[in-house]
Amino acid sequence: KIEEIIKKTPEDMDVLFIGGGFEHYQVSQTIETVDDVFHLKKTPNTNCACSYVLTREAARKLLEESKPFTMPIDFEMNYWFHKLKFKVYHHIPYFIKEGSKTGKYTSAQT
Repeated sequence: KIEEIIKKTPEDMDVLFIGGGFEHYQVSQTIETVDDVFHLKKTPNTNCACSYVLTREAARKLLEESKPFTMPIDFEMNYWFHKLKFKVYHHIPYFIKEGSKTGKYTSAQT
């Protein structure tokens, strides 16, 4: 399923969220929608850190730039995605859910 979705992603995509802990409208504002399923998001644009895909180039840039790592992961990701001007899309509907939302485990926040 991931391979099928990746083949259809917008060409300018750097990061693609395929799931998360919250509904996408709770995360951030949609700037644009492509093919009714790819939602380009305004910063802050992460949805937890449980299910996302990076392009090879985005991963390379992130590894080169994201040091030191000083904040909780969601904040850190939002900061670097914004600083590196990444195009962050969310595939809606999500097809992966965070374990704390499905009852698989609990987190400090819940």
